[in-house]
Amino acid sequence: MVDLSLSSKSGEILKLSAVYVVDEIPVKNSMVDLECYSHLSGIGPLPAYQSTDITVDILVGQDNSEALVPLEVRRGAQGSSLRYNAEIVKLVDNCYAEAVPDSELFMVDRIWYLPHHAVVSEKKPDKLRVVFDCASNFKGKSLNDRCMQGPDMINKLLPVLLRFRQHSIAVQADIEAMYNQVRIPARDRDALRFLWYINGKLRYLRMTSHLFGGVWCAASSAYALRRTITDLPSVIPLVKYAVERSFYVDDCLSSVSSKSDAEIIIRETPRP
Repeated sequence: MVDLSLSSKSGEILKLSAVYVVDEIPVKNSMVDLECYSHLSGIGPLPAYQSTDITVDILVGQDNSEALVPLEVRRGAQGSSLRYNAEIVKLVDNCYAEAVPDSELFMVDRIWYLPHHAVVSEKKPDKLRVVFDCASNFKGKSLNDRCMQGPDMINKLLPVLLRFRQHSIAVQADIEAMYNQVRIPARDRDALRFLWYINGKLRYLRMTSHLFGGVWCAASSAYALRRTITDLPSVIPLVKYAVERSFYVDDCLSSVSSKSDAEIIIRETPRP
């Protein structure tokens, strides 16, 4: 048993006494009304849990993951959260993520909820990227621990740069949202669930494509890129060489000796 004090960036302080920390509370009891817990407003009733010695009103963790969503997020705080919300909505609108059907919320054996956060590069302060924390631990295990990383299929940067300087005409390209272009099999998507409030309502979402943060995503996406040329037997050698040798992750840096070759690469390189 511990005493718990929580504070937010806005200065609110919530003190809870007699907070019990236990590994297992096996028996469900009645539903708890959360009106008296301001930091959980908007979630709705949660099941209470009871053991031989204690009764716990709220169990925070993988069983009731919505209780982990920050209050500021549920309130729709101004500022960077608006940009972040726009990126989450974009994931859904582009079909990189989807809502979990109500009929499947608790009917799947393999479920994992991922924390997520914003990453902003100093070189691109206007660009915000949603990154999922696949290394986050629950009961000593993380999603990354349970996934195979796969082989290193990324070209080394130095040889790519040297080949880029080999000829007089340069060709540069970029794959937009490379990881998101590669689909996740439907049977594995519930291991990539996450939570977000959209229009004030808690939404259970899951990724339909690879994401930033997964240890397996680099190998899977690089493999998918190379399959675009092996699955198309009509790909000409010039384009095949560019895809196999001129990409560093999602950036293509190629050079050719003639304008016609450059036009061929631009026109014939397969689109994901």
